[in-house]
Amino acid sequence: MSKKKYQVFLSSTYSDLQTVRDSITRALYELDCIPVGMEAFPAADEEQFEFIKKLIDQTDYYVLVIGARYGSIAPDGMSYTEKEYRYAMEIGVPVLAFVHSSPDTLPKEVSDIRDPKKAEEFYRFRNDVTAARMVKMWDSDQTLPASVVLALNRAFSTSPRQGWIRSPSVDTEKTLEKLVELQEELTSAREELKLFKAMDGQLKDIAGLDAEVTCFVEAWKRDNNSSTVRDGVKEFHVRLEDVFRDVGPNMIESLNQDAFSNMVALFVSKGQRKWNSVEYKFSLTRETLNLLRIQYEALGLIKVFRSKTVGGKTANFWQLTKTGSTEVRRLNVIKAN
Repeated sequence: MSKKKYQVFLSSTYSDLQTVRDSITRALYELDCIPVGMEAFPAADEEQFEFIKKLIDQTDYYVLVIGARYGSIAPDGMSYTEKEYRYAMEIGVPVLAFVHSSPDTLPKEVSDIRDPKKAEEFYRFRNDVTAARMVKMWDSDQTLPASVVLALNRAFSTSPRQGWIRSPSVDTEKTLEKLVELQEELTSAREELKLFKAMDGQLKDIAGLDAEVTCFVEAWKRDNNSSTVRDGVKEFHVRLEDVFRDVGPNMIESLNQDAFSNMVALFVSKGQRKWNSVEYKFSLTRETLNLLRIQYEALGLIKVFRSKTVGGKTANFWQLTKTGSTEVRRLNVIKAN
C-alpha cells in the first residue's frame, strides 16, 4: 500500500516569522508531509480568509507558531491568525501550538507588546492558546523545526488522520517537487515585490518605457595582427520600449550581459551603421549599459545577478522579473484582428 502523506497547515503572523516559517516548511517536506499556508498572499481580507478556510478543511494537522505579534486585524476586530486557529478548533483539526517563551525579549521590530492596545490582544490570544491545550514553548529559531517534527510524529501515532494516498494515476513525488519549486518562485516574487514597493516610494518621477534615451555603440574590428581594436563610437537615439520589445524575449531565460550589450547595439544601430564587414562586432559603452540597467531595474522589469558562464568564468546575467515577463508579453503578443 502507498505511504500516506499528511497535509499540515502552518499558521503564524508572517513578516516577523518568515525565516522560521521557511525552516519549518523545509522540515515538513523532509518529514514527507504536504505543507500548506498563505505564502503567496498572507491573509489580509475576508475574501482571502474564505479561501484559507477551504485549505484548513482539507488539512490533517494545524501547526500554530506564536512569536510576539497578534497579526493583521479583520473587520470583526480579531486577527486573521486567531480566526484561523479558532476555525481549526471548530472543525476538529488537531492543533499543535508553539508559543515563544519570552516574547518581551524579542526586538521591537517584530513585536506588538510595546503598543498597549496590541499587547492586550496579543496576550489574551496567547493565554487562550496556552490554556486550551498542552503547548510547546520555544525560544530558538534553530531548534523550533525539530520540535515541530517531533510533535507531529507523536500526533501521527496518537491522532491518526485520513491523509493523502498516492493514486496510480498521480505522481505524488513530482507533485511535491512542483510545490517546492512554486514555493521558491513565490519567495522570489515576494522579494521582488518588496524591492518594488521600496523603490516606488523613492522614484515617483521616474521615466517610463516611452522615454527616449541616447545609446553609444562601440564598433570593434580585427587589425592586421588579428587583435581586436576599437573602431569608433556612434550615437543613436531610441525609446526604452523599443529596446525592451526587441531584446526582452531573450531574457525569459537568463542572458549574459555581454550578449545583451551586443543585441542592443545591433538593434539600435540597425540600418544606420556603416560597418558591414564580418570582422566587426558591436557593443554598448559601459555608460550606456549602466543607464539601461538602472532604468529597467528601477521599473521592476529585470534583475541582474552574478553566475558562472559555460567556460567557468563569472559574469553578470540579466533576467526578466514577473513584471518584466508580463510587459514582454504585452509588447510582443500577436493580437487577433
